[in-house]
Amino acid sequence: MEANFIAGEKTLSPEILKFLIDESSEARADSDTFKNLISEKDIQNYVESFKSKRKDSNEYKEAVNFLKTYFDDNNKKSIDL
Repeated sequence: MEANFIAGEKTLSPEILKFLIDESSEARADSDTFKNLISEKDIQNYVESFKSKRKDSNEYKEAVNFLKTYFDDNNKKSIDL
């Protein structure tokens, strides 16, 4: 999960900030949820496999599948603050 906003154009209320922190903390506290979170290291491993593995290898195919899904615009969610 990632959140992006331009601070100069939008300010977050204390309630929104508390919500984001609480949700993040809750996800990290739940071991099942935490183990399924995607880390920057995971993404870099897929990128490296995509760049360096043979195209007929399982690592390459997994990397292609992951990267297509992860960066698909349909997977991005917007919320109105």
